[in-house]
Amino acid sequence: RGRVLRTTIVQSIVIFCFSWGYWGLMSWMPTLLAERGLSTPAGLGFMALSALFMFPGYISASFLTGKLGRKKVMLIYVFMSAVAGFGFAYSGTVNQMYFWNFTLSFFSLGAWGVWNTWLGEIYDTRNRGAGTAWGVSAQRVANSIAPIVIGSVLASSDFLQTVSFITLFLAVTFVTVLFLPETEG
Repeated sequence: RGRVLRTTIVQSIVIFCFSWGYWGLMSWMPTLLAERGLSTPAGLGFMALSALFMFPGYISASFLTGKLGRKKVMLIYVFMSAVAGFGFAYSGTVNQMYFWNFTLSFFSLGAWGVWNTWLGEIYDTRNRGAGTAWGVSAQRVANSIAPIVIGSVLASSDFLQTVSFITLFLAVTFVTVLFLPETEG
């Protein structure tokens, strides 16, 4: 009811869209890379190198959260994730794909680190368990249906359209985060 209901709706949209954008892309990355001409070994190497950029993303987000607050860091990191997602969609060369996916890995996993902390803090103590569980449930729904829907989109679209469609969910995440309260401090 009231503020808790509003918070639950907003955070459910955030986590659903953020998970859709991340999981939808990562689950189809090998196929998307093959569509761009990368062999299976090259695609796996691409993904492994991209994963290395997750660690500095987590560390930098953790550091900046204490200085700027959760909401500002989440907004910056999700915005940069969306920019990187669209950059990846429009990449014309393998080097551009590497650059944009490294950027996407850095910022999206940094944002996940912020979100995993922030989700529990946006509720008062009485509602924290149920609110967090509701959000994680929305995430699981996105994780379950995104790969199926993305597969359908990929079957009828090209790389640019598919990655752009996925990245739109990151853009919705950014806009929705604007409606959550800051909890730093």
